[in-house]
Amino acid sequence: MKLKHIFIFSLLAVLSACSSKETNTPQQQPITWKVVAGGSQSFLLSSDGKLYSVGYNYFGQLGLGDNASRDRFTLVTNNVRMVTTGASHSIILKNDGKCYVAGNNDNGQLGLGDNLSRNTLTLVTDNVKMIAAGTYHSLILKNDGKLYGAGYNTDGQLGLGDNLSRDTFALVTENVKMVVAGGLHSLVLKNDGKLYGAGFNMSGQLGLASQYGNDNLYSFTLIPGFENIDTLEAGGVHSLILKSDEELYGAGGNTYGQLGLGDNTNRGSFALVMDSIKMIAAGDAFSLILKNNDKLYATGDNKFGELGLGDNTSRNIPTLAVDNVEMIATGNNHSLILKKDGKLYAAGYNLYGQLGLGDEVNRSIFTEVPIPQ
Repeated sequence: MKLKHIFIFSLLAVLSACSSKETNTPQQQPITWKVVAGGSQSFLLSSDGKLYSVGYNYFGQLGLGDNASRDRFTLVTNNVRMVTTGASHSIILKNDGKCYVAGNNDNGQLGLGDNLSRNTLTLVTDNVKMIAAGTYHSLILKNDGKLYGAGYNTDGQLGLGDNLSRDTFALVTENVKMVVAGGLHSLVLKNDGKLYGAGFNMSGQLGLASQYGNDNLYSFTLIPGFENIDTLEAGGVHSLILKSDEELYGAGGNTYGQLGLGDNTNRGSFALVMDSIKMIAAGDAFSLILKNNDKLYATGDNKFGELGLGDNTSRNIPTLAVDNVEMIATGNNHSLILKKDGKLYAAGYNLYGQLGLGDEVNRSIFTEVPIPQ
């Protein structure tokens, strides 16, 4: 799955700059976009707060008031700051700090005190700074640095010291700066710059094999050796760390080569993958890596064409997919990119229309996606 955090997409707007000696027309600001792709659904958020959704909607995770999937981006709501989505549920943060949820709630991941799914956005809490959605669990970071978790917890991914699932948000830890949620594991960066992990670790995705083997960890546990972390990404069973010196490290599941290390062997500790990296995104079993020269590399599972390489052959080394790329995002088995010309492209699994192309046909090459006007 994809867990996902949010990527800002710049869209070139056509501006009318005509003016006369008598009238000065205020210049309109260009629209920018944030895109999140998780499970088999995608969200598109404009800089003026308009949220659009597309793809799988069986549980109502698109927040559109019904359970019909969409193959074109459809307006959900306004005044949105941030959105994240798991396998089949979504969390939306509005500009006023209020947090709303929709979708699958079988494991209490909506945090509403029951197990009833919702197809409309439902208020769950306020004073929220950051949100993260795993496959079946949710994490909410409040403005005071306190982290709360709800949902599936059989592998300890909520970091609460046990394996009991929760249907309301429970306090996990404090002094948190950043949080991401993977398939069944979670990563937390604290304000002191220290990195912690919790949850499923059978593939080594917490990077703690030297101390704990591949045992699951039910509380957030220090992952030593990392400072100056810029970005965290958590995939299905792998984790990626991008440091401020632009070095990329990976740990965990590597059956499909998603770590990009030239083999298919899992790693129980973080290994250096590449340097000169600008941005990273982790899908279920693949990774996208954007270098400083704006060239996009892809590695890992490619059975649906999610690497955008024109075939369905998996890779275990980062392979050049396309250049002139500005931003990237990944779902479980699909990818979204924004190129320097402001156009949005998608590749991969499209059974539910999650590529936003108006059909349900998979793509193995990056194909331009219409952006709502």
